[in-house]
Amino acid sequence: MNIIVNIFRIYPDKSPAGLFEKLREAYPAGVGAHLFECRLPQGDPRIESITKILNDHGMQPWTYADGHPQDYHYRIEYLREYDEADLKEVGYFAGAPGSNVGLTVHKSEAGILQLQLAKVHKLRGVAGANWPWVVVPKEVRQRMVKARLAHAVFREVEIYNRKKRVTETDPGVREMTSDLVLPPMSPSCTFRHSTGEPFTGDYSKGCNIHEGYYKPPEFHYRAKDLETIGEFDVALTHERFGATDSNAHRKLVFSKQFYDFCVVNKLKMNWIPVRLDPQSVQESQF
Repeated sequence: MNIIVNIFRIYPDKSPAGLFEKLREAYPAGVGAHLFECRLPQGDPRIESITKILNDHGMQPWTYADGHPQDYHYRIEYLREYDEADLKEVGYFAGAPGSNVGLTVHKSEAGILQLQLAKVHKLRGVAGANWPWVVVPKEVRQRMVKARLAHAVFREVEIYNRKKRVTETDPGVREMTSDLVLPPMSPSCTFRHSTGEPFTGDYSKGCNIHEGYYKPPEFHYRAKDLETIGEFDVALTHERFGATDSNAHRKLVFSKQFYDFCVVNKLKMNWIPVRLDPQSVQESQF
C-alpha cells in the first residue's frame, strides 16, 4: 500500500504574511496564483518542511472534530492507494463501482430506485447510480445469480422518460443490494455527526466514519461478530451513513468470493479492505 500525503486549501488572501514566500522556497510546484497544494509520497522530506512552515506561521491542520474550517486551518490527508498484493490478503471489502453512469436517481416512498431511461442504456458492468446505490445490467445480474453469491438481492427499478414512467419497457437493469444486515462495527471505529461531534445514535444529525487524516477510512469488525452471522458475499452495514436522517443509507460490504468474481469478470470496483479486530479491541483513538 502506498500513502500519498495531500496538503491543500491554503489561500494567499487568508494566510499570514510571508507564508507563501516560505512555501515557494520549500515546494515551488505547489504555489499557484490562488492557492497552495501538494501531493507527495509519505516519507518525502519536503512534507516535514512544509508542515513546519505552516505550523511556524500559526496554521493548524483541520480535523472533522473542529467543525467549520477557520482561516488558520489547512487540510491534510493521508490517501491510501491499495495494490493487488494488499487486496489478495483480505477477506472482506467495502468499496464502490469504478464508474458512475450519471443516472438521475431517486427513491420512491416504497424504496424503489427510479432511473432515467436515457441513461439506462449506457450502463455497463457494475455501476454507481449516484451515492450510495449500485445497479447492474441484465447480463451481469445473470452471471451473479449463476455464481450463487450469498445474500445478493436484485430489486426491480422504475424507468422514467423525463417525468413520465415508462411501463412498457424493461431493459433488465436492477439495483444490487442485500437481505443481510451486519452487526455494528468494531469499537475501534470512530463515527461523527455532520457537525463533527461524536455520533450519539441520532441519525437526524448525520453519521460519518472517520479515521484521523486517513482516506478512505477503513471499516473494522470484530472477527467473532462476523463469525456469528455465517457466510455472505454481499451484506449491508448496520450503520447508516449520510448528512441527515433523510439521506442516511447503509453501505455494501463484500466477501473475497465477490471480489474474485469481479476480477474474473473484469468488473471495475474501487476496493477498500475491511479489517478484522480481536474481540478485546480498544476504542478508537480518533
